[in-house]
Amino acid sequence: MSLLSHFLAERRVQKLKMARGMTEAGLSKLQDEIFEMGPGAIPALFESLSHGDARPASLSVLKRLLSPSTLDTYLTALASPNPAIVSGVTRVLSESPDCPAAGLISALTRPGISRNTLEAILTAHADRLPLDRALSDLALYPREIQALVMRLLERSATAAHVPQVVSLLQSDDPWTRTGAARILARFPEEAAQRAMTGLLTDSHKGVRLEAVHALLGQKARAAVPHLVPLLSDPDFKVQTAAIDALCALADDSAVPLLLVVLTDELDTARRAAVEVLNAVATTEAVQDLVRALRDQDWWVRVRAADALGTLGGEKVVEAVIGLLSDEDDFIRRHAVEVLNAVPNQSAVEALIQALGDSDWWVRERSIDALGKTGDPRAIEPLAEMLESGGNTEILCVRALGLLAMPEALEPLLRAARSEREEVREDALAALRSFPQSDLSTSQKTRLQELVGRAPSGSPTGVRAPMRVKGSTPRPAAAPQPEAAAAPAPAAPVSSAPAIRNLNFSELPANTMLLDRYRIVSGIGRGGFGTVYLAEDCVVHEEIILKVLNPQLSMDESVQKRFVQELKLTRKITHRNVIRIYDFLDLGGAHAVSMEYFPGRDLGKLLADEAPLDTRRSLRILSQVCEGLGAAHAVGVVHRDIKPANILVGEGDETRVVDFGLASAGQQVGSRLTKSGLLIGTPEYMAPEQITAEAVDARCDVYSVGILMYEMLTGVRPFTAETPVKILFLHLEGEPPPIAEVAPQLPESLQSLILSAMARSRDDRPAGAEELRGRILEELAQLEKAA
Repeated sequence: MSLLSHFLAERRVQKLKMARGMTEAGLSKLQDEIFEMGPGAIPALFESLSHGDARPASLSVLKRLLSPSTLDTYLTALASPNPAIVSGVTRVLSESPDCPAAGLISALTRPGISRNTLEAILTAHADRLPLDRALSDLALYPREIQALVMRLLERSATAAHVPQVVSLLQSDDPWTRTGAARILARFPEEAAQRAMTGLLTDSHKGVRLEAVHALLGQKARAAVPHLVPLLSDPDFKVQTAAIDALCALADDSAVPLLLVVLTDELDTARRAAVEVLNAVATTEAVQDLVRALRDQDWWVRVRAADALGTLGGEKVVEAVIGLLSDEDDFIRRHAVEVLNAVPNQSAVEALIQALGDSDWWVRERSIDALGKTGDPRAIEPLAEMLESGGNTEILCVRALGLLAMPEALEPLLRAARSEREEVREDALAALRSFPQSDLSTSQKTRLQELVGRAPSGSPTGVRAPMRVKGSTPRPAAAPQPEAAAAPAPAAPVSSAPAIRNLNFSELPANTMLLDRYRIVSGIGRGGFGTVYLAEDCVVHEEIILKVLNPQLSMDESVQKRFVQELKLTRKITHRNVIRIYDFLDLGGAHAVSMEYFPGRDLGKLLADEAPLDTRRSLRILSQVCEGLGAAHAVGVVHRDIKPANILVGEGDETRVVDFGLASAGQQVGSRLTKSGLLIGTPEYMAPEQITAEAVDARCDVYSVGILMYEMLTGVRPFTAETPVKILFLHLEGEPPPIAEVAPQLPESLQSLILSAMARSRDDRPAGAEELRGRILEELAQLEKAA
């Protein structure tokens, strides 16, 4: 362009700055004149982009002037120091449908262009880009440009690109292999799936994880045999992803391979296999699942029983019946639980024999199972057991009520006249709903007379809370006004049944244990067992007894761990910690005795009032931290801080409970801490607990951080459909921003919560005392502002 032409172009472009005062026709004519001047007008148009009035008209002309021959000028302008020029040219290149997409690839190697700018332009034309060229040159680009190309491929690659992407899997760079797997996930072609299946054995955990996600997304059932070995993967995330994938694919061809995993030396692998078997088991797996009931890991045994119960059918019943005569109490317990889940008349004779079992659990659950069978053969032995009295009367009454046949009427009528109030009430309840169509006239008359005389409401008298299985438990450690105000006199020891015959999950009021502890009332149930309010008749003081559930009570390694930790937790003497007194052998069960504190757990408080007042929350949390600080000072880490383990009493006085179920810091790594138990609650577990790393005081700090988030926002930071997915969120997820769910909280307090919840323990406060100090600082600021 001549000097004169350049001058004219600038003059005309300058007129665009007066575009606001022009008529539409005048502006259109001016734009045409500038366009006719050709590429020489482009520099002047770039400069005018900084002028607000000229910018719209200049952009319009620049779009018209864009062509393969002018593209280089536009790309050069993207490196301009003037942001108005960069943004304007970016808009032109992104919005122009006739933009020469093939030429845009050259911009990948141009210096000075912002990656975000380049990505915006390339993304706008991703469907038209020659991505095969970018793939060929991928190794020549710097890492950030490689990442950009991979993202473009994720959006716009076609089946034609698959061979080139597959070749990237041979790269020595795990990042490249991971990106390639992410791209291949878009293609269900056999070649892509075969390539991703090969990545399941990759040396890098991130690559394996991406391959699992990709195969699951494609529902690649052919990959199932290759996914099963990942149940033994050393990386928790990969193993979890493999479990999810195998459960979702639900392919029964995995069963034989899963049964092999059941023999793995690793507890985690066997657990993972049983988890998948629960989703995909077939009748062919019955015998192997039965064998899993003998596994040394109690969790595997429990989940194998769950799988059998879910599977059901004649084969399961046939295989399990024989186990009711096994020498191992634990095996018989699992067998009877399966038969409860799979009621079947072919099990009746074996269940009748089990009514005389030496183990109370087996006896009582056999009663329940017989009631579910609907078989008249069960009536006579149940009636005889009912007549013999003892702790099983109520269970027999309920089972006969379920059978509801004419032959069951007489024993129920007799039970309705029992001296025991609980037995009478349950018998009357069964009789009120008893079907009368098959009864004789005299039977109907007797039934109607008895039911008609019985009061419709509950009989008067004191009844033991928790008498009914499955009833809603009271909150842990909730005060019992009647019992606290005027404790009933201790019953004579002779009136209590022999301790080995007790049902420790439903102890009635006034039961004496060890000639010392009188049961006052039941309080609730939890994962570790049943909780009772009791009186220590030696010192005349109310205490809490937590009776461990049978799986824990019968596990010797668990017993050793409790005894070992009891020695340590007795050192904790602090006003904000519930004292643990002793670990008791009840001759059929084990229990932990501890201090009684008349309060309600924080979980109940949150259910009723969340979110809590900010200052109130901080006062409660400061006491939690003070109690934890005392524990940490003697080397004890709680490892299960959650609302249910925080008791709040009058005046918001606070106690931390269940230190007896915690893990001692100096014992981490010893055999006593490897009993197969998952110590902790998924919603509140620190990442290092999930990945089985050694834990320290910062583990409890993380859990308190989760508590802070929940108390102050009213929602939990991590929720999902399954516990496994919740654990995964702790490792990789992000909580909802506090500023969105609780915008009223000061920024400094929001920052403190997130600091306590930091995924890396090194980013958290060093311990409970440091966290308490920062909580008190926040509280002081709020008090000052109030």
